Formats: sequence, structure tokens, C-alpha cells
Amino acid sequence: MIGNLSVLLTDEKDDAGLKLAGVLRKNKMDVKVCSKNGAELLRYYEELHPDVIIMDAFLQHIDAMGVIARINMKDPVKRPLIIVMSGIDNPNFERGITKCGVDYYFLKPFDVNILAQRVTQLTNWSKDKTNTVNLRESNDLIVTVSEIMHQLGVPAHIKGYLYLREAIILSINDSEMMSSVTKVLYPTVAKRYST
Repeated sequence: MIGNLSVLLTDEKDDAGLKLAGVLRKNKMDVKVCSKNGAELLRYYEELHPDVIIMDAFLQHIDAMGVIARINMKDPVKRPLIIVMSGIDNPNFERGITKCGVDYYFLKPFDVNILAQRVTQLTNWSKDKTNTVNLRESNDLIVTVSEIMHQLGVPAHIKGYLYLREAIILSINDSEMMSSVTKVLYPTVAKRYST
């Protein structure tokens, strides 16, 4: 990771929140904390332009889904990495929040060291996409993957064909995707195809 990441964290300054902020700072991240208030979070976002936003799903005034929608309206391409935390263990809720454009979802309670690792990992992936020659854009790679899929008998007319090809290309560009198939690879493909 090059340089310090700026992180905006929603927190009520309790023991868990202070521990999370401390671990992020120990990992050389510049952490700014605001209360669990969506309107305040958006003000901080406009002022600070953080690299990462870590917020609770349920905030005062504007919830996480509303915050994400407003950030995406501003600039969906240059938006920060968004991580949402929640104590709700419900697959429908998780699916709904990830459809909004969340990059990662943490179910409370969680190990704060793991969250810090995910922040580093996900920001490195996004830097790889923007700072290096992206093989995904190479027609040669697309053609090669398509030919191999054809040889395997995967019919090109089915909708899942594009999803599978995208997942293979993402995995070629970043082999660590294979270690987080359900948490990172699948949501990334779904996000690219708005499904």
C-alpha cells in the first residue's frame, strides 16, 4: 500500500469503536470519526473525500443505503471504498445492502484486525485496477477465455456466460479473488452487471 489511506468511520465512541479506530491507525490509516448520522457522514465525505468509508447500516437521518445512493450520484467512478457493518444476520437484508453498491459487508461482532486486513486488501485491488495495465481490457484475454469456454462446451447464448467469463478474467487479473469467491468475486461480478 502506497501512502496513508484516509478512512471515515461512523462510531458512537464506545469501546468497540475506539478499538477499531486504534487498529486502523496502527495499520497506518488516517481515521476520522463521525457520529452514526447519515447527514453528518455526507458532510464529512464532501469535506474530506476519504479513500474508505466504514459505516453502520443504520444511521440517524439517512441510513447506509441512502448515503451510498447519494455518493453514487456524485461520482460513481471515483467514489470511496464502502464497508458496511451491521448486527442484522438476514440474507435478504445483506443482499439488499450489497445491491446498493457496498464493497464489503461485516456482520457484528467481528475481529477488527480482519476488517483492517480487508480494507488494505480491497484498496489494493482497486489501485491495481486503476494504476496498472488492466488485462481485462485486453481483447486477447477476452478472446482466449471465450475460446476456452467454447471448447469446454459452455454455450455463449446463456446469460451466465458473461458472468462466468467476467469471473474468470477477474481471477486472472487478481488471483486473490479465488480466496474470497462468495464475499468478493461474486459481488464484484454482480455489481459490474447490475444484477
